[in-house]
Amino acid sequence: MSHLLEVEAKILGVTERELLPRLMELGFKPYFEGILKAQWLMNPANGEKIRVRQENDIVMVEHKALVEGGNEEVKSRQETGFEARDFEMVIVTFCKIGLEKAGLPSIKRRVSYVRDYGSSEQVRLDFDTYSELGGKSIPEFLEIEATGPEKVYETAEALGFRRSDCRNFDSQELFQYYYPRKKTA
Repeated sequence: MSHLLEVEAKILGVTERELLPRLMELGFKPYFEGILKAQWLMNPANGEKIRVRQENDIVMVEHKALVEGGNEEVKSRQETGFEARDFEMVIVTFCKIGLEKAGLPSIKRRVSYVRDYGSSEQVRLDFDTYSELGGKSIPEFLEIEATGPEKVYETAEALGFRRSDCRNFDSQELFQYYYPRKKTA
């Protein structure tokens, strides 16, 4: 079971290819590459959500509670979760006890880099490209995840960005940014 504080920001319109030389200079190492499939489930009684995500052969079930420290640039959430075996059966099981699917499943390609792995200074960079989000694709973007907002901002600036380039978008807000007149199912 995990109880991790997740502090993250997205920077849109940037690719792994253009930042790779700078990542190496800053000491980031390859960490993960693969396809992620995710389905959000919601408790209709209180609006609480759980994400079921498959990363290659690993299925993770996670609840993400908002915590103080977030703003329009970074998002702070407390993650609690566990590993499961079967993506579809987890969803079926939760639906049997009253949770409902919140939108369609999403599919994205992720390439991750990490620096200071396992330490309190760890920073992870994820380059994500959605091939399927609400029936649409989303171009590659960068997500910076660290132990606190200042570490996120420091990393963004070291990569050549400003704080104002950071966004705290969740997947629905990301979809609305690229497709403002469309709705996700």
